[in-house]
Amino acid sequence: HLCKRVVSWGPLKREEKTAEQKRLVLTFLDELIVAKTSHYLSIPYPQTSSLCLVARLILGDPADMRSIDHWAQVAAMSRRAFTEHFRKETGLSFGDWRTKVKLHAALKALSAGKKSITEIGGDLGYQNTSSFIEVFREQFGLSPKKYMEREKRNQDAVAASNDTVGNGDDQKFG
Repeated sequence: HLCKRVVSWGPLKREEKTAEQKRLVLTFLDELIVAKTSHYLSIPYPQTSSLCLVARLILGDPADMRSIDHWAQVAAMSRRAFTEHFRKETGLSFGDWRTKVKLHAALKALSAGKKSITEIGGDLGYQNTSSFIEVFREQFGLSPKKYMEREKRNQDAVAASNDTVGNGDDQKFG
């Protein structure tokens, strides 16, 4: 419903938008960012206790690059049973699931802003920065640097709009 409402206005210049329209556009953008990011950040959790053990261990150390055979052994399963059950319970292959875990950790580290992209990639077990950037770009459509620049711009835009919304230019909302 919100999407249809925003689109129904057609193209508007910033100065042509009412305070209500500005708030709705910002709400729409926030929802869009949350929806897009939550898809990538949603890490499905297996139900079987042996697979839960594997998941907890990897979530505790996303850089752990031990083989699928190792994790199957931890789960007390054959490799084939492990991969089949993991996919059935999470909807993802083990490799794709582990990549999501790594990317979730990467986003947290990038947001903290205390480490370089190279350090983050290394901390997560990537062989080199290029590999990390490639995987990140495949998932998010941007390099880690560009992604964080976009996030900063979005945060700045929201902060700027919060400064202008409620400044008396829309009396309906007090």
